Amino acid sequence: MERYDEKFKRVDERFDDVDREFKWVDERFHEVNRRITEGREETKQRFDRVEGDMAEVKGTLNRILIGLILGFLTLLGTALAVLGTVLANGA
Repeated sequence: MERYDEKFKRVDERFDDVDREFKWVDERFHEVNRRITEGREETKQRFDRVEGDMAEVKGTLNRILIGLILGFLTLLGTALAVLGTVLANGA
């Protein structure tokens, strides 16, 4: 009977060891999962900032383009006015 008790005791100890290992793995899994979740949130915030910055750059480029187009049209209008004046004065 003592022999069986000793064997059962060793089996119980092995189960306790396995249980401790599973708890360690479970804790490690939760830690990794937490880090992934935090990384995902940080990445989302960075992408949101980049999207905002890109929208600002796009707006600035649109304003520059509109300014260039208006300048070109002003220059073209001035050139046409000068040409019209020269032609009207009897070139």
